[in-house]
Amino acid sequence: MSDVELLKQIIKYEEQHIDEWRAKEKRFKEEYGEDIKYGWSWSDVGIHPSKLQKLLLDGWIEVTYKSRSRTEYRLRDFERAKQYVEMYMGIQKAESVQSGSADIDELFKNIVGYEDVKEIFRLALKAERPVHILLIGSPATAKSLFLLEIGKLQGAVYVTGSGASSAGIEKILVEKQPNYLCIDEIDKLKSSDDLSVLLSLMETGRVIRAKADWQADITLNTKVFAAGNVLNLPGELADRFVILKFKEYSKKEFERICIHYFTKEENVAEDVVRKVVDRVWQYDRSIRTVRSVLRLTGGDASKIDMVLDTLIKYK
Repeated sequence: MSDVELLKQIIKYEEQHIDEWRAKEKRFKEEYGEDIKYGWSWSDVGIHPSKLQKLLLDGWIEVTYKSRSRTEYRLRDFERAKQYVEMYMGIQKAESVQSGSADIDELFKNIVGYEDVKEIFRLALKAERPVHILLIGSPATAKSLFLLEIGKLQGAVYVTGSGASSAGIEKILVEKQPNYLCIDEIDKLKSSDDLSVLLSLMETGRVIRAKADWQADITLNTKVFAAGNVLNLPGELADRFVILKFKEYSKKEFERICIHYFTKEENVAEDVVRKVVDRVWQYDRSIRTVRSVLRLTGGDASKIDMVLDTLIKYK
């Protein structure tokens, strides 16, 4: 269970008891003239103490009471924790792409330049047998835009390397059986199991699972499209990709690409996109971050600084 999931569980429990605790704390203060902070034990929230220890070390929770038989905890800053979870979930939601029924010939029109690369992608998408493409380059390139465009196709699944590792590439393939698998930030895909599954898929089309929890043996015709900042994949896996290396944009080029794409694709005002780009260029220069911020703010320029400041604070 991730820190975010643990915090969600704690927040839910504290929301149910916060009014009761505050009333008790107020009465204690009035009666004894001292402050006290009520809390919960690990059994109250259903989280083992070993997992709570990490939250304690990271400063999310604090000990409010301790005896030989019981330790009580409380979120150190309830609003901060809630804001962190909501921001994280908002970004996760913004990362998802709904598969549609877009026409291959209509893809990539909102991406400025790269006409030769667009044609390579169209040929790969139309090929009868799988051709897999890997885009390599720094964050300030159009890598993610190509994957987002493919994500519009029927039967496409879009994931990030870190997100795929938590879900499991194998499980995604077995459950979704996608026509197209788009993996952004593939350089963050660390699990050896995930890499082995991809190798088998790209080499033979087979996904085989023979472990105790569940079993599977299916053959897919999935085409894999991926992007990463660096080429750090095992050689045998990298060899199964057509690899295209992108050069980093200048800030002016990055701004032009984002304005062109997001004013058309997300229907956001140009001045709002320009302001987001200005902040993101100082943050991580990622087109995906521009997209996430635009969706989180709903195009409201007054919320841009708050969102970016929060992302920077918890980076």
